Amino acid sequence: MARRPIPVRPVRPYKYETIEQCEESGELHRAEVKTWPPPRSRAGEANPFLSTTCTRCGGNLLVYGDNDPNQSGIDVVVVEPESKLVKK
Repeated sequence: MARRPIPVRPVRPYKYETIEQCEESGELHRAEVKTWPPPRSRAGEANPFLSTTCTRCGGNLLVYGDNDPNQSGIDVVVVEPESKLVKK
């Protein structure tokens, strides 16, 4: 009689399981964005913002244009887009 295969556990996509663990670790939330500072919308809000997720815990973040990492607890990292390979 054949044995049942062992179920594969899914790999956790984030370093921390909860937002609280991320905040208690001493590290700042990490927001990876393509453009910084955020552009103003047509509504012309005084302080533009971006809605993104933390790459360490998956929590939802609102990052404002005048972000101060020490005060907000969010570190903003600008990610360069990958260059496309050109076939000759």
